[in-house]
Amino acid sequence: MPETRTIAVTGASGFLGGALADLYRARGNPVIALKRSNGGTYDLRRSVEPRLFASVDTIFHAAYISADDAADAFDANVRGAQNLLAAARSAGVRRVVFLSSCSASPTGRSTYARQKHAIEELMRDAGHSIVRPGLVLGSGGLFQRMTAHLSRRRHVPLVSGGRQPVHTVHVDDFARACDAASSAAPATYYIAEPRPVRYADLMRAIAAHICRPISLVPMPGLLLRLAASAANHAGVRMPVSHDSIIGLSDLRVVDSQPSLEALGCDARSYLESLASLPRAPLDGAG
Repeated sequence: MPETRTIAVTGASGFLGGALADLYRARGNPVIALKRSNGGTYDLRRSVEPRLFASVDTIFHAAYISADDAADAFDANVRGAQNLLAAARSAGVRRVVFLSSCSASPTGRSTYARQKHAIEELMRDAGHSIVRPGLVLGSGGLFQRMTAHLSRRRHVPLVSGGRQPVHTVHVDDFARACDAASSAAPATYYIAEPRPVRYADLMRAIAAHICRPISLVPMPGLLLRLAASAANHAGVRMPVSHDSIIGLSDLRVVDSQPSLEALGCDARSYLESLASLPRAPLDGAG
């Protein structure tokens, strides 16, 4: 695939979308960074003009409205994907790559899992590609919020005792695999280290990485969800949202090796990923 192809990224101001935009800019590709903030030109709640994608070869769809931020998030995200696909089709875009999740499921208990799956179905029907990353480790997103939380708290609650399997992927490995998926046959690709780590062990490893002693406290998922809901109503930002707590309770083992082999990519282990990241946590999330 020629390296001069034009790339469009929705949600480019976020952690994952930003990582993809940075990758292609570093390679010299023209990048159309689509974002809602700071006077951006893209909003999931609005129709999309096909001219926005004139000359675009590949669109990476990373834009997302959280269920904790809007009651109509499910419908808004699905309608946004439908509008994007219609505009891409009219503009003659070769490939759309949807950034989904290992948690995507039609029967998932979290809104996040169900809506990701609903959008996957739209993408498959249109002949496009889906990537399902694990927990992306880097300076942004959920991982950054988790790290910042660990840096400020000694006692850390564990959902379901912390026994859940977590597949992780370094942000650089994620971006390279997404690039490979954009040129590979349309399919669903899992992007994560093949061997999962227990959630409790991951928390301990993150705490050790930032040199922060912690005490892990197992707590019922229901109690944590109630606390997250109360905090949300009070306008307090929690490191893990109500919907994310449900998702953490439902984590499952996935087989990412066939996808990595098909893409010709590797995914380093969570310990290797952590070793490459700064030890001082950054507040906030991208």
